[in-house]
Amino acid sequence: MQTQTIPPAVPLSSSVTPTLPKRSFWKHPLVITLCVLVALGGIATATTAWWVKSNFDPAPFTPVALNAQEQQAFEQKIQAISNPAPAAADLDKRTLVITEREVNAWLAKNELGESVLVRFGPGKINAAVILALPPDFPFLAGQKIKVSLALAAHLNETGRHFALMVDDVSVGGLPLPNDWIGGVKGMNLVDESAKKDPAMEQFLKGIRKFEIANGNVTVSLNE
Repeated sequence: MQTQTIPPAVPLSSSVTPTLPKRSFWKHPLVITLCVLVALGGIATATTAWWVKSNFDPAPFTPVALNAQEQQAFEQKIQAISNPAPAAADLDKRTLVITEREVNAWLAKNELGESVLVRFGPGKINAAVILALPPDFPFLAGQKIKVSLALAAHLNETGRHFALMVDDVSVGGLPLPNDWIGGVKGMNLVDESAKKDPAMEQFLKGIRKFEIANGNVTVSLNE
């Protein structure tokens, strides 16, 4: 009877050990989460610093300057409004278009170009104003801040009344309570001025049409 021989078992080498696949440190979920949080924190800090700097320590605006030709054209428009000539038969000759660039240049000539900036939108006048709070203000006394004003302007062609209403006053995009600003929201500033100055009231009666569009104001004078 033939005996079957079983071959001896081959021992495993002690130098070979099973290894797990390595995971990159930067791909770990916790590390990714921490990186995202740090990035968001940095963005939030930078945004907050920019917001504070822009609104509570604002840099002066860059004054606007007209060239000689633009200045001459603007002065002619102001002359037409201030001292209107005898009425022209042509309506186009009694219609003036004043741009926000001309207004900002006029502010600069009156030493307001670094502290006031005006923008025109449909039916709206938006102004950014840099001012110093009075020393007795409840908080941030004496601090310079940038205030944004939104004014609605229109001419009631039926009653011939011109209105310039304060829609909103805000700092850094945060609307201020009406009580903080003397209750001016909703007040017709032109009406108040006209009551104190008959010449202003007479001037406003000479305006036939008044429209605000993006970047300019169109004024048509009465005959």
